Amino acid sequence: MVDLSTEWCYWCKVMDKNQFRDSEILALMNPKLNSYMLDAEKDSIGQLLKLKFGIASYPSFLFFTPQGEFLETWAGSMPKEYWIQYIKDSIDKVPIPRPGIPSGLKFEWPAFVKRELKAQFKKSAPSEAELSEFFAQCDYKKFTDFNICRFYPNDVPDELLEKMIHDRSWLDANYGVDISKDVIETSINWKGYRQTQNKNWVKASGYINRYASLFPEKAWELFHVKLFYFENKVEVDSIIQLALQHDSFVSDHTSDKLVEFLIENGKTESHFKQANLWNSRELKKEVHFNRAKHQVQIAMKLSDLNQAKVWAKIAMEEASKEGLKLTTEDNWMVNLSKSRAE
Repeated sequence: MVDLSTEWCYWCKVMDKNQFRDSEILALMNPKLNSYMLDAEKDSIGQLLKLKFGIASYPSFLFFTPQGEFLETWAGSMPKEYWIQYIKDSIDKVPIPRPGIPSGLKFEWPAFVKRELKAQFKKSAPSEAELSEFFAQCDYKKFTDFNICRFYPNDVPDELLEKMIHDRSWLDANYGVDISKDVIETSINWKGYRQTQNKNWVKASGYINRYASLFPEKAWELFHVKLFYFENKVEVDSIIQLALQHDSFVSDHTSDKLVEFLIENGKTESHFKQANLWNSRELKKEVHFNRAKHQVQIAMKLSDLNQAKVWAKIAMEEASKEGLKLTTEDNWMVNLSKSRAE
């Protein structure tokens, strides 16, 4: 297993902290896998793997047989139970045929890709004009343009994306099922995120629905793009309904985000009670400052001053353990922790 990551990748650090130091996961991985971590931007082999396998998000995990036959790629962080099942499935997989570059096609990196390679992907991203010019003349049945599309999935024009979906069987046969699937999936998914950021709700919803129709098995990714959509639209009830429908996805960082969102945007008692249920569940796993602070805020929203005082004291204790310097915005909680519960 090759773990491709970068220095700036938050989710790489989450996987390293939560999964790759877990004794149960290590007991499963160590006897079965030789594992390597490579920086996709600094390490020369990491750069080559990024290009060969079209890696566009981190962390990305590449699996190979002992003979070097490619098995599959997985991109992104995931909860412990999913990672365990994924490892079990990956170890026993049959190698995926990797046709590589179809014979007879002209191969030459565009100038902007050569520039990125030379600059080790630092401050060298192609301009909008360069990408537009490339995509306008893209012909992956004559040239190796499909490889370039894999590196910039967010920028693939809709017309070209639909052509790829139409030509899916040709791409599967010539480049590999996993690669053609990945570029189409990633492109639609990222476009959904981009349109949500731009608050173009109709287009964002269109991409999300397209993703759901083409990749119904990608429940985890679909859950998160919908979550991002509802968060940006500040649709509290929609977020709660989505999370309740996919309760197994609501844990760790995801749960913390949901709780924080409800504390900030909730309007009714039921909203704060739901936040309390999710935060209490995570507190049973691990108590730390942020979760204790959330519990104080939830108690205040529910007008339970005694519970707020109890959790304020716990929050101060956790802050001390974690060596945190509290801001002036936390003064209310500091004062609350010093008062006695009635």
